[in-house]
Amino acid sequence: MGFFSILSDISRNKSNFKQWEEQERDNDAKRKALYKKGVGKERLEEAKKRGEVIIDVITQMDQHSENFAEDIEQVTQPLTSVAGMAGIGVGVVG
Repeated sequence: MGFFSILSDISRNKSNFKQWEEQERDNDAKRKALYKKGVGKERLEEAKKRGEVIIDVITQMDQHSENFAEDIEQVTQPLTSVAGMAGIGVGVVG
């Protein structure tokens, strides 16, 4: 029964497979054309500049995240101290 099910699936999806093959053939041709064309110096410089901008943005985001975490730590630190003292007090009283 499984064998006939597989044959049925193959028959049903044959047109999808043909379409996928054509798309892959087109994509492969585009990749080969881009490879032959190569990357010009201008595009390479542009890519380097964009990469530097991305690194700068990530660095700024990282710094902001660290500052935020430190601020949260400063806010919660007194609360944890009070909670710790309350726990000690409960242990002494209880």
